[in-house]
Amino acid sequence: MYNEKRKKCNSYFWKDQGGFWNNVINISRNISNVIPTTSCESMLKILKAMKLYMPMIEIHHSINISDEIKANVGSLLDTVEKTSVEVERKYQLKEVSFEPDELEPPNNFREINVYPSAIEVTSPESPFLRPNVIKGPYQSVNHYLDVQFRLLREDFVSP
Repeated sequence: MYNEKRKKCNSYFWKDQGGFWNNVINISRNISNVIPTTSCESMLKILKAMKLYMPMIEIHHSINISDEIKANVGSLLDTVEKTSVEVERKYQLKEVSFEPDELEPPNNFREINVYPSAIEVTSPESPFLRPNVIKGPYQSVNHYLDVQFRLLREDFVSP
């Protein structure tokens, strides 16, 4: 069994086991609600580990984890898995939608002022931006300069 010295190090868990699990579930739920796209991968790992290890913890330490807590972990795991699938689908759609022909600039970047005007800064409309090329080559030197110039300018508008 668990020795007394180790129990002292984990006293929060041993004093209120149900409260501990509920707090872990609440923190996980809040993180997945606040930053769903960023937290999907890590939350999936944590929740799958919780679901897998809860029965082992019960057996090894002779404790009982309530069915409500197990159901909450399962429910949250299902929610995070659905969110993960949606996020993955959204990224796949974004990757498909970037066609070079569709992204022709409305104006020549060489004719645009380096510093944005007050109207551009306060405008609710987003300026034309091409995605930065991460994999593969740029189409041309002009394409590279256009992309980098517009991204630099956008950093002035919405840092």
